[in-house]
Amino acid sequence: MIKQQDLKEIGKEKKKGMYRLEFNKNKIKIALKDIRKLQHLYIDIFTEEDEDYPDGRIINNKEKAVQRILDRITDKRFNQIEIWKVIQFKSWDTTDNTYRPICNRLRELGYEIIN
Repeated sequence: MIKQQDLKEIGKEKKKGMYRLEFNKNKIKIALKDIRKLQHLYIDIFTEEDEDYPDGRIINNKEKAVQRILDRITDKRFNQIEIWKVIQFKSWDTTDNTYRPICNRLRELGYEIIN
């Protein structure tokens, strides 16, 4: 039977793991030019998939380009997926036509944006 003390110890270990993850994220720096390239590739992929007869070769090449950029940013798969999801869902601010939503969300997740 699991005792209350055991649950407290498990909670402490979880917190330590979370802090370690946050510490590792702070080291990851993303260049603004990479954010721009990823966002443009995302729009190109979306446009190609939206056509009546999408060309799989074009989509495949653009997805490979996205993966090369993400590999250059970090080698951790979890962080790559997290960055790509931010690009997909927080893509554009129509009020001032900037990349501000992407950068703000990445900063909230602990990444550093550099010029």
